[in-house]
Amino acid sequence: GLTEGKKCSVCGAVITAQQAIPTQGHDYSDGVCRNCGDIKDGFALVEGTWGWYKDGTLQTSLTGVIKGSKAGETGWYYIENGLCKQSTGWAQRADGSNSVWYYIVGGVYTKGTGLVKGIINGKSGWYYAKSGAYTSVTGLAQRADGSNDAWYYVEDGVYTKATGLARKADGSSTTWYYVKNGTYTKATTVAQRIDGAYKGILFYVLKGAYSKVNGFAKYDDTTWGWFVNGQLQTGMNGIVKGTIDSRTAWHFIKNGIYTRVSGIAQRADGANTVWYYVKDGVLDESATGIAQKADGSNTKWYYVRDGVYTKATGISKKVDKSEDNAWYYVYNGAYTKATVITGRADGSNSLKYYVYNGKFNSYNGYVTVGGFTYYLVKGVVQ
Repeated sequence: GLTEGKKCSVCGAVITAQQAIPTQGHDYSDGVCRNCGDIKDGFALVEGTWGWYKDGTLQTSLTGVIKGSKAGETGWYYIENGLCKQSTGWAQRADGSNSVWYYIVGGVYTKGTGLVKGIINGKSGWYYAKSGAYTSVTGLAQRADGSNDAWYYVEDGVYTKATGLARKADGSSTTWYYVKNGTYTKATTVAQRIDGAYKGILFYVLKGAYSKVNGFAKYDDTTWGWFVNGQLQTGMNGIVKGTIDSRTAWHFIKNGIYTRVSGIAQRADGANTVWYYVKDGVLDESATGIAQKADGSNTKWYYVRDGVYTKATGISKKVDKSEDNAWYYVYNGAYTKATVITGRADGSNSLKYYVYNGKFNSYNGYVTVGGFTYYLVKGVVQ
């Protein structure tokens, strides 16, 4: 502009000529010119509120993160309808230049790694951020804000309440950890892999981590399982030699789990065809008498002598003494419902006994068996 100047009021002669006033130029502070009020493109503090402007107009159509300088700091800031918001969670770029979701804290894009709660594609949940960007990974992760020290399971980048074994999502460890309902748990148990690999196999977990134990190991406080390289041998049935509660012996397992049953069983490893007697799940080499199979696979009774199934013939009591005075007839090692005259299966004496329908009978008098007549006193041939 020009100065006012001065003219004569009578004749109009110029007393003081007008002079050009030098321009001051723009002097911007927080995006607004102090001299004229002009608003720069980008972030500006207008009437106490930061917003994103273009051509002096607040860009109300924009929501998301956008790069610019605010209060002297350049970064990616979150705007909602053009205005800066101190939100925490997830946002995409306001200009729609890509489909990436970014982690924001207090309205500022942050290169954090871990779980962040927020909304992505209209769904609320906990999502995994890697260096500040949503990443579809699977495994264990902590919260990005460090609000606790728990580890959580994420599947395809989303927190999931799964149970089983998983590794860390960032690949920082090759250890397999136990997850229960989506949270790492320091339990001693057995579990499958969450990812479905090695389907049906149960792995031994010691204090929250997979352990390659061999032999018997206790889990869930009361259960003992038989493991090879940390895998529960669910396909094994029979007796195995190992240590339970400091006692080394041959123990009976059913589907890989130590089971306190009594009866005859073979070696689980199939090393021979011998049948052994177990009492309360432990080999009993002193047992003599008749017993059923420990696994309950049939209802037959078999003869055992000194803890081993023997193909003997004669009368014998039950090993468990459940019927103290009853003697049963075994033929070639198996209980048989026959009527015969026979001796004791263990050969402990030379007497002959009367057996009726598979059971010793203390009859007195004459009987005919197999075409021969015998005189009995209390069931014993005289």
